[in-house]
Amino acid sequence: MLGRRSSSFLLLAASLIFAAAYAPARAAPGACDLNPTSLSDEEQEGCDALRDVKGYFAAFGLPVELDVTIRFLPSVVIEIASATGVADELPVIGRFHRHKREIQMLSVDAATQSNRRPWKLAWTHEIARSILRHEVAHAAIARLLGERADKLPPAWHEALAYAVQIDMMDEALRSKVLANYPDAARFDRTTKINDFTYGFDPDGFAIRAWLTYVRGGRAEFLKKALAFEHDMIDLREYFY
Repeated sequence: MLGRRSSSFLLLAASLIFAAAYAPARAAPGACDLNPTSLSDEEQEGCDALRDVKGYFAAFGLPVELDVTIRFLPSVVIEIASATGVADELPVIGRFHRHKREIQMLSVDAATQSNRRPWKLAWTHEIARSILRHEVAHAAIARLLGERADKLPPAWHEALAYAVQIDMMDEALRSKVLANYPDAARFDRTTKINDFTYGFDPDGFAIRAWLTYVRGGRAEFLKKALAFEHDMIDLREYFY
């Protein structure tokens, strides 16, 4: 991998660190605004995602600076509690570490071998780009909330990131996604955005969240969520 570059990169508002699939431990700093022609394909994807998500939020009057790291890795897992008390590892396509300000994404080559079929669709470059924007949306929401990010229920973090992701999709891709869930309907009450509805069917939850988001006026719905003005249920208060 590339060696460490000039410390001047630390002055950039949004910095990216990428790791090659064959050497995930050797991360080299890079930047979207410097030497763009020298970026790898994955680095460019990361830069594009940051730019697009920042532009999306800015259009709603929510400018956000993203000091976030993106790593493309041969495997990405999240730890989940098990009955034995030992954390199990669940393979995923991507994740956002809020406290580390880091996004981990499955590298393109590794992702093509994944059994994951988001919204019952075969894995494509379009899907990969969309999932990356989902993770960057998480970073934007966390940055906008600041110290209040922990107070937003987990299902709401997912609902907003999914809503932004689907809203940013190319129209043709979004049509394919929606076609596979013809009976999906918006949530008639915002309290139905919770860990149960999310855990039961994450893909269906995503579509219902987007439909609710659109019906709520997009920007208005998002701003009300960030201000905690929707009726919300946080199941952590009961089970954790």
